[in-house]
Parts: sequence; structure tokens; C-alpha cells
Amino acid sequence: MRLSEGEERELIRRAKAGDGRARDLLWEAFFAFALAECRKQARLTKLAADIAEGEAALAIPEAIRRFDLRRHVRFSTYLAHRLRGAITAAAREDLRSSIFDMAQHRPAMAEEPAEWSETQPRAAGDFWSPQVIRWARRRRRRNDRMIVKWLWLDRQPKTQAEIARRLGISRSAVCQRRQTLMKSIHRMAPNTLFDEHLGPKSLNAEDDDC
Repeated sequence: MRLSEGEERELIRRAKAGDGRARDLLWEAFFAFALAECRKQARLTKLAADIAEGEAALAIPEAIRRFDLRRHVRFSTYLAHRLRGAITAAAREDLRSSIFDMAQHRPAMAEEPAEWSETQPRAAGDFWSPQVIRWARRRRRRNDRMIVKWLWLDRQPKTQAEIARRLGISRSAVCQRRQTLMKSIHRMAPNTLFDEHLGPKSLNAEDDDC
């Protein structure tokens, strides 16, 4: 669906005022464009296409909310600018936290001072054995590797809802794989810690019935 500049700006004005139908029409009009832009940026930044495509779904409503109708610029131009920034940030995060390049077991490392630990939370993977880390790196199913990384190896783990959205699967599928992966890891190393052992409440139990 192609929109004239006048139609585009009117829909944005209505969407900003809370009109759900206008927001849906903007989504339909710009999602294919956002998806193509994300795929192009993914190739340039060497980011996995499915992660980049997840950014397309998140960028449109955020761009609608932030778009300034007082500026004489087309929404597609503004959306493309935001998508380039989002993909660049996602690529940097993926590089920093990749289990293939960054996850290391350091059993001899001294504990950080309390004040540092309070501001930089420990990931569950910091307590895993080298055997478990190697197993996580070598999983043949990409979804399993990403679920392990995002649940337990990142400094700021993602919720199962976020993981489902990024992988394009249901939350129940993420929940099922989580349980299966935990059983496999426990068979290798029964004392392995997971997210629910690191705080009074598991981040990943808030929005799923696992």
C-alpha cells in the first residue's frame, strides 16, 4: 500500500493520538520497506538476518512515536535512519556477547568487589564449567545456541517473550527448549546454575508458564 505524503502524515498524527487503526495502516504500508532495509543493513554489518528482521518489527511503532510532524521529511527517510542505528547497535551487542567469541570460563579469577558486582550483574554462564560452555558453542541447532546465550550467558538476559520475538517462534516453544536444554546441561554437570539461582525471582519465569 503506497501512501501520499499527506496521507502518511495524517495517519501518523492519528496514530500519535492513539488511533490503533491508523497505526495498523502505517505498519502495513512500511513493514516491507523496513524488512528490506534491515536485511540490507544486516549484510553490511554481518548480523544474522533473523536478528535484524526482529528489529524491523520493533522500529515502526517507535518511529511513529518519535516522528516530528513539524519537520519536512518523509517518514520512510526517518524510519530508514532509525533502522540503520538499530541494526548497528544490535550488531555491536551481538559481537560483544556472542558465545562463540566472548564466553569464557574463568574459575581462577578473583571475585569482584561488592560495589562492582552490584552494578555489573553476573551472568549464569560465569559459573558454568568449561565442558558446558563448549557444549553450548557446538549446538547444531542455531535456535538452541541463541536461547542458551540470551537466557544464561548475556550480562542482561532476555525474557522468553523477547527471545520468541527475535527467533520468530512461540513463547511455549522457547519454554520447551529451555526445559530440554536445562535437562541436557544437568546431565553433564548436575551443579550448573541457571537464572533462577541468581536472584529471588527468575527473569524468565515472569511471563511464561514453564
